[in-house]
Amino acid sequence: MTAADSNDISSLPQADQDAIGTTLISLLTGFRERDAEKLVGIYTSDADWVNAFGSVKKGGTRSWSISVVSFPTTTSMPAP
Repeated sequence: MTAADSNDISSLPQADQDAIGTTLISLLTGFRERDAEKLVGIYTSDADWVNAFGSVKKGGTRSWSISVVSFPTTTSMPAP
């Protein structure tokens, strides 16, 4: 398997492809609309989470799953 093959989901069962598509749409929509509620079903309560800035949240509690996702609310960052 090459690196290019690892990005090809067409060999997966249709149900898996559909689930991946649904998850990606939810993720992209949540970030585009800056709506953390749309990300609720994407994160799991027992995952360790690291963002692009190196902020780490340890799993085991669901209390951080929504609060960890924050979006800029100032007008200095234009909406997509």
